[in-house]
Amino acid sequence: MIRYSALVSLVLISPPAENYVRIESPSDGRNYTVDLDSTAVQRALRPVADGALAAKLPRWLYPSAEFKPSNLHWDPVSGVIEGTFAIAGTVESVTALYEQLLGSHGLRLSSMPYRGNAGLQITGSSAAETVTIQIQPQASSIQASTTFAPRNPTRQRFDVVWYDDASGQLRVKDSSGNEFQLNKPGIVSNNLNRPGGVVSEGAGMPSWLLAYPGSAASPRGRIKWMFTPTAEFVTGDAIRTVYEYYRGQVQAAGAIIKASGINRSGTPLRDFDAYVIAIKGDDEVEIRVGEVVEIGVPTSTRSRTGIGIRYSVPKR
Repeated sequence: MIRYSALVSLVLISPPAENYVRIESPSDGRNYTVDLDSTAVQRALRPVADGALAAKLPRWLYPSAEFKPSNLHWDPVSGVIEGTFAIAGTVESVTALYEQLLGSHGLRLSSMPYRGNAGLQITGSSAAETVTIQIQPQASSIQASTTFAPRNPTRQRFDVVWYDDASGQLRVKDSSGNEFQLNKPGIVSNNLNRPGGVVSEGAGMPSWLLAYPGSAASPRGRIKWMFTPTAEFVTGDAIRTVYEYYRGQVQAAGAIIKASGINRSGTPLRDFDAYVIAIKGDDEVEIRVGEVVEIGVPTSTRSRTGIGIRYSVPKR
């Protein structure tokens, strides 16, 4: 069920392997698009109830059924969950308890002193998971800090419950029905309906940006980049020459430069690579310029400089 507040419209957009939600917010007159599958969004979610995180820690790691963990932390991307138990007894008795628990679950055990004090760290591992128990004496109990890390975590799927514009809260739930919230600052910072929100799936470059004069288009993937461009070119001109051209060209087109620079290295110093990031209207372009390393192209025939352009637009 989706709850509507102040005629707020909330629309789900779910192409394959994506989980977009579009939020229309009358309170600020803006529309937002958020990808619930993105790492940043999932890590910004906060549980509505403490039990939502307690349910992520396997029950077989509880000392007994009546115990409740504290200091719970869960990463929905890696699946790592941490929780602490306060247990009456001694370091030796708690160690024996967890050795039995981990051993009964088929984990290979190892142990070592914890931070050089009277405590102990136990690690259990298998092909499916790794469990670490840090056992430390406290004033009135033994503290057992438990970390469970799956080897091959299943990426979490979150579905919308409702959005409330008055509070700016987006409520979602996981496959087990546990509910989480994303607040308005989290929605704003992860909004894909903004200039340069997502990589363009159509044109490789905006119409206002020109290809470098005299450059030749390069098949995508031939040049190795530290990012994924939507258009690639090669030229015989120097890195600095190309960089200065694009700084001037984007400004002449009416774009605003967000960041730019040239990186130098070696002895003597020489230009290693350069970048220009600019925005115009809803468009954002990231231009990278550097020495070319082309796969499958003889060194003698390589052009000196590669140009990679990533064109990004809002996600409507």
